[in-house]
Amino acid sequence: MVVMLRVYGRRRSELIDQDRPAEGRRRQALTIPAANESELFDFNPPNDPANDDEALQERAAIMAESNGWDAATALQEARWEADRERCWRGFLRNAGRILEAPAHTRDALLGQYQAEATRRYGQAAGANMAQSLRGWVRAKEVH
Repeated sequence: MVVMLRVYGRRRSELIDQDRPAEGRRRQALTIPAANESELFDFNPPNDPANDDEALQERAAIMAESNGWDAATALQEARWEADRERCWRGFLRNAGRILEAPAHTRDALLGQYQAEATRRYGQAAGANMAQSLRGWVRAKEVH
């Protein structure tokens, strides 16, 4: 159990650090790519297969032991949890890119985000994703 807290604590602090603007980080202007260029936003965050597999196996073992689940159920739940975490990291990375851009370009970037999300996931999902990101960015602009 102590190992789980250490691993989760490390990952949690990494996520919290991603949410905070780094001191002295140089702001990079983001430009909206033309329709034929690659996407500006990242919907599939990179992962470290060796570290992810180790964490996945640890999560599955803890879930199996603490919940009395069989190995297959615990592994499935651990995978879902890892996917949610990866999505959250991608969300924070995309929000950070928008927040680092000059304020007068953020609405256009949010529109680009919605367009890219819509191309990937469809109209309804793209609109929901953009609404969530727009709310997050607006809240962070105030603080």
